[in-house]
Amino acid sequence: MIRSNQEPVAVSPVCRLEDLCIDYCNNLRKLFTFIILRRVQSLRRMEIKVCEKVEEVFEMITGSNVEERCDVIACQLSKLELYNLPNLKHIWSKDPNGAFTFPKLKEINVHWCSSLKSLFPTSVAKDLLQLESLQLSDCDMG
Repeated sequence: MIRSNQEPVAVSPVCRLEDLCIDYCNNLRKLFTFIILRRVQSLRRMEIKVCEKVEEVFEMITGSNVEERCDVIACQLSKLELYNLPNLKHIWSKDPNGAFTFPKLKEINVHWCSSLKSLFPTSVAKDLLQLESLQLSDCDMG
């Protein structure tokens, strides 16, 4: 999981991250927790490739108190690429119910993710107003 154990998340270099590429990290199961996702608002491009155990990209917290914990966060992510993640079940673990929006997301590429159950939850889908390209192949979403 991407997290900062050594220093407060607010001052971590992760906060200034714009591009993230993760390749061949075979023990990684989840990438971003709710708390870390709140801090990486400058993230614009993310590519995750050939990570055998990845099950979730964005781990959302559950319950009705999501709105109490933070204001609505508009992530700057414009490009999301996921390749050869055989255990990926969900990009978003739960529906963020508007706590997170992705208004600048223009391109989504998902290929060879054979365990994927759904692409994105309803609240994320309705806010993808800038989406220009969606490529999905070799994903058994049955």
